[in-house]
Order: sequence, then structure tokens, then C-alpha cells
Amino acid sequence: MDSDLNAPPPKVTNFRFPLSALRLFPRLPAFTLVELLVVIAIITILATIASVGMNQIMQGTRMEQAGRVVLDEINLARQIAAARNVNVELRFIEKSRDDTPSSAAVFHGLQSGILNKTNAGQFSPVTRLTKLPGGVIMAPEVGLSSILGSLTKTNSSDPAYDFVSVVIRPTGALEPQSGLALNEPWFVTVVSETDAGAVASDLKNFITIQIDPWTARPTFYRP
Repeated sequence: MDSDLNAPPPKVTNFRFPLSALRLFPRLPAFTLVELLVVIAIITILATIASVGMNQIMQGTRMEQAGRVVLDEINLARQIAAARNVNVELRFIEKSRDDTPSSAAVFHGLQSGILNKTNAGQFSPVTRLTKLPGGVIMAPEVGLSSILGSLTKTNSSDPAYDFVSVVIRPTGALEPQSGLALNEPWFVTVVSETDAGAVASDLKNFITIQIDPWTARPTFYRP
């Protein structure tokens, strides 16, 4: 009995894995390197298209917000003039953006105020300085903004900025100014900052706000 326990285990020779067992573990399909590269290229193309589309949507949203800012400021200045029975000056402000003070000055701010009758030129703001969203400006070219391109630009020292203004009377009519007759269209166009200096025929995304010179009612136009 003891001799059987101490005997070495029998040697297994010529062992073959049964074919029936191989059928239980079939070979799984796999991607080749070429197929993986094609999939990666397709994903990259789709991500690029989605990114471009998202940027266009965001730019369109900012453009819409900027147009509403200009429209609301005109309406507010008109309402204040009628309610207080005073002339209200609406300023279209040109200055560098606060986050990039060394950059070129652009028209991106608006503010309404009352001019002091006893002290000519003294401007008393009645609204806060409103700024357009980043990346959007008011085009200064006369073909895009008759107000900014035709009327005289003035300088303010405190705070420091340049501006073009229109004066709204209590009746709603605009104060006549040299450079733009009341029987001509008064309008401002909002464009992307990357389109600064472009001609009207090259613009695809913009908003134009026209002011009726007899009632100061603004009208919103978008292509």
C-alpha cells in the first residue's frame, strides 16, 4: 500500500485537446488596424462638424443679444424723454474692451443721459453703460450704420471714450444734425467683430436696427 502512494504519477504523452472543446470557444471577430484608423477618422470629422455648428449657434445667440441691447436702449431713451419731458442724448460709445484695454477701440457700448441746459455739454447719465456681448460690435461704416458713419464723432474726457450720439425729443422726434437729414434712413448694424471692415454684400450674419427720425421707434431687421 505505502509503495503505491510513493510511486511517481503516470506520464501523459501525446495529449490532444479535443476538437469538441474548441467549438465551445469560437474565435471572436476583431477590428483590423485599418478599420480602427477609419473609425477614428470618421469620429474626428464628425467632431469637427459639430464644433463648427456649435460655434455658429453661439455666434448667432450673441448677435441676437446684441441687437436686443441696442433696441432696448433706444426704447428706454425714448420713454425717458417722453416721461420727463426733456431731450435725451443716446450715445453710441467707441472704446477698447475692458478685458483687452490695449486693443483697438470699437463701438460696443451705449448710454443715455440728459444734457444740462445751463452748462452746455454736461452729460448726466440716466442709464448705466450697456455693453454688447463679446465678439460683437456696431459697424462704423456709413453703408452699414448711417448714424455712426455720417454723424460727427465727439470725445468724452471723464470717462474717456469717443462717441456718436442722437438726441431724442419729448415728442419722439430726433434732433436734426449735420451729416444726416431727417428724411434719410437712420440705422445701426451689429456685426461680428471678425467681420469688422467688411462690406455689406459680404456679410451673412448681422442685425440692423433702424430708428424712425420722427418717432424714434426702432425696428429690428435680420436676414
